Amino acid sequence: MKNDNDSLGNRMKAYEEANLHCLTRRMPLIIRVDGKAFHTLTKKMRFEKPFDKNMMDAMADTARALIAEIQGSKLAYVQSDEISILATDYEDLETQAWFDKNLQKMVSVSASVATSNFNMYMRTVDDQLPDGLFDSRAFVLPKEEVCNYLIWRQKDATRNSIQGVGQANFSHKEISGLNNDHLQEKMFQEKQINWNDFDTWKKRGVCLYKVPVTKTVKNFITGVEEPVIRTEIKIDWEIPIFTQDRNYVGKWL
Repeated sequence: MKNDNDSLGNRMKAYEEANLHCLTRRMPLIIRVDGKAFHTLTKKMRFEKPFDKNMMDAMADTARALIAEIQGSKLAYVQSDEISILATDYEDLETQAWFDKNLQKMVSVSASVATSNFNMYMRTVDDQLPDGLFDSRAFVLPKEEVCNYLIWRQKDATRNSIQGVGQANFSHKEISGLNNDHLQEKMFQEKQINWNDFDTWKKRGVCLYKVPVTKTVKNFITGVEEPVIRTEIKIDWEIPIFTQDRNYVGKWL
């Protein structure tokens, strides 16, 4: 006899599956998580302006959690309140994609991981801080465009950095209408602030990636210590200008 419950469930699942969307396999994947209304949040958190090391440490730690979670992740770029993750699924014929590149799962899980990890980290700074939220998007693009994508995000980081320093030292009226070149000149002439002297992470963000590390581990069967290769996630606080060193990104493709 036909099971009506199964019939109902199958029909409901058919509605779900009709709206599922999977991104193209064997193409570079970018997942970008962004802080939701972080301008308001950072005011409540009373972060140091224009740059706050606790905030950057929290974002870098969140990027570390995302790289650890996302299958095939190769590189994370962090600037301000956003993280871009590069992942691939074409190393060999057997390589699998994260959630088979199911768009709904990728964006929901990545946003959840980012939100959970960021708030957990910030609790170690001040357990009274309000929670932050992240949204997420995911898309594929040709290999040739991956570096261009990160150049775009890094240029945004540079522009925001210069504007942030300007806003911390001048009124809105004083810098209204100034482009970044003129703003840098104004900062130098009137405040003796040379933007080029700031730490690299303040000017253009940081990157994270996996590196193989050889460690000595005791074999529980033989009792002999043996070298094994483990993967660790490195934070690069001195990243290059991507337009000047495209291979920094290209080597992960």
